[in-house]
Amino acid sequence: MRGVAACSAAALLAALSGPLAAAEGTGRAVEIALPRAPAAGERVWLRLTVGPLGRGAALQVTGVDGTLLGSLAPVGGAVSAQGPPTYVVPLPADAVVGGRIAVRLVVREPGGATRAPTPDEVPGIEALVVPAD
Repeated sequence: MRGVAACSAAALLAALSGPLAAAEGTGRAVEIALPRAPAAGERVWLRLTVGPLGRGAALQVTGVDGTLLGSLAPVGGAVSAQGPPTYVVPLPADAVVGGRIAVRLVVREPGGATRAPTPDEVPGIEALVVPAD
């Protein structure tokens, strides 16, 4: 996928400093309907369009229960002619309930403070159904 960077587990954890889960109640809760039910041999990923974050900040994606699903730290915040970069985060099968996914987006600032991302920091989010292999 052009312009899409897959976040590996090692890269996700390497971007973190401090506790893995955001404090309950911080961030922005997002609920998204799947485009269709995944068939056998398919998985659900979350595609995030991410604008510039502050220096040293990371965007965390957690389940509504605080379980870390992924984290990314765009470097430079470069926006190309195609627009801001997109990233994908594979989701566990149990993240899908009733054809929907619910996640919380949290910006973790240097020093550990957390907050909700602004609309400019995360201008787009969507669920994808992709082949498992």
